[in-house]
Amino acid sequence: MIEFLAYVEEREAHNYPHKYEIWDRDKTCDMLGTDAFLGEFVDYRDGHLHPLKLCIGEAQAAHSLGVQIFELSVTAPQDSWIGAHIKPDTFRKREKLNRTHPRC
Repeated sequence: MIEFLAYVEEREAHNYPHKYEIWDRDKTCDMLGTDAFLGEFVDYRDGHLHPLKLCIGEAQAAHSLGVQIFELSVTAPQDSWIGAHIKPDTFRKREKLNRTHPRC
């Protein structure tokens, strides 16, 4: 926490020109849904996207809408897409995958 406060003080000492907020533990927990952090320096100038977390979130949203996602699905080349075209050998791969990786 000392390093965090030093970081904030350094920004203030150099007249940090961008909008920011300091969140305490309760605000951080409310905003992020976890109590893993003691606080947060929220800088409205910066943005960050975690690609894997985005992909997982999109997959969860799709699943909640009834979409089924299959690993190792083979499709036609993108330039020939008119909808998704699954090649026949995909089903054999899926059967093998399901035998080796049963669903939870």
